[in-house]
Amino acid sequence: MSMLWGTNHNIPWAAQDELYEELSKVSNVAALSPHDRAVYDENLRQYRDNLAMLEAAWLDGREERNQEIARNMLAKGFEIALIAEITNITEAEIEALK
Repeated sequence: MSMLWGTNHNIPWAAQDELYEELSKVSNVAALSPHDRAVYDENLRQYRDNLAMLEAAWLDGREERNQEIARNMLAKGFEIALIAEITNITEAEIEALK
């Protein structure tokens, strides 16, 4: 397992996926040495942070896209209630887009 340990800051995403796949195979984390456990925990934290950042970016992009759709629908004369239903944006937020 020694090849797994160390920092992963400069590892490409594909290699990180392999690293995390290997880390997930550790069947008994409690049996790791204190050093290996600390490295494992740090890699797991970084992995979770990366997932959280990706999810946040995806949600931001989705929200921006829904606002763009709402603006286009407003320009075409759609009813605000229908725009709200389709885009999952509140009617007050749609009014603010006008």
